[in-house]
Amino acid sequence: MPPFHHFECSRCNQDVPADTPQTVCPQCAGSLYVRYDLRPLAGTVGRDAIAKAAAAVPWAGMWRYRSVLPEVQPVTLGEGWTPMLPSRRHPNVFLKEEGANPTGTFKARGLALAVTMAKHYGFRKLAVPSAGNAAGRWPPMQPRQALKRIFLCPATCLLRTTWKRLLTEQT
Repeated sequence: MPPFHHFECSRCNQDVPADTPQTVCPQCAGSLYVRYDLRPLAGTVGRDAIAKAAAAVPWAGMWRYRSVLPEVQPVTLGEGWTPMLPSRRHPNVFLKEEGANPTGTFKARGLALAVTMAKHYGFRKLAVPSAGNAAGRWPPMQPRQALKRIFLCPATCLLRTTWKRLLTEQT
């Protein structure tokens, strides 16, 4: 994996050094994007190298693409490698079947990576804004890590009462 190059603020575009874990921009408290130096992987040579490395892995899932993911111990339930299904209505259109993820949600990959990096950096709490999908991803991950979870749900979320009960039972 190319090393983290820097963080970039989503609000003010300031570059922030990646030598220590950061959660928000020190200037404006904006969310930070992780930026990599991907120049060595550019073009067909890089694409072929990524595909060759992924093909050498004996299991499916997002972590088969380790060559473009952070070099850390993953926290995973086997997310990814969901099928592409042909559309019945539109020829030459394929749909990604995200319900095939272990938790049945399209949020599986992103939250698996977020939990992995939080654990890697030693964070003890992780806040997850959700109206249902992201929050639904977390409970199965709980036995695999020791992060305190904090959910931020809008008051209009129909699942709010259900999630509150579920999360209280699992805390």
